[in-house]
Amino acid sequence: MVTLKVPPLREHLEDLPLLVEHFVAAAGGDRGAAEVLAAPMLAELSRHRWPGNVRELRNLVEATVLMGEPPPLETDRDPAGPQPSGTIIDVAPWLSRPYTEAKDLVAEQFELQYFRVLLEACGGSVAKAAEAAGIHRTYLTRLLKRRGIKLQRSLLY
Repeated sequence: MVTLKVPPLREHLEDLPLLVEHFVAAAGGDRGAAEVLAAPMLAELSRHRWPGNVRELRNLVEATVLMGEPPPLETDRDPAGPQPSGTIIDVAPWLSRPYTEAKDLVAEQFELQYFRVLLEACGGSVAKAAEAAGIHRTYLTRLLKRRGIKLQRSLLY
């Protein structure tokens, strides 16, 4: 009998970049790992305890490829805060399109709705919205511009 001991991810964090690269490719990402998860995010991932082990990392990378930015780590979430409604997306209308195109269109619709509601909740302040979303203000401004969401100049800060 052979026993193979596989250490938890938190014990071999030096493998994070390689694992991220693998999961980006497996998720059908058309960008490299460095574009999907920038160096500051990789540093943050190195400090995470990884209770979900490699599966948690895979889920995070897949969500990042789909949404264009990493979701908050489990430990960063406020358990008392609002939780996703569990609404299931009807994929039937998207089946006539190739996967990547359908995924991009769904992500675009999500971003439009998410950022409009977030900006409204933050009184139109991009700085407050960026802080609430956990992203940098300039990145949020680029996303809003890309999605055609108009801003009042006085509310950028």
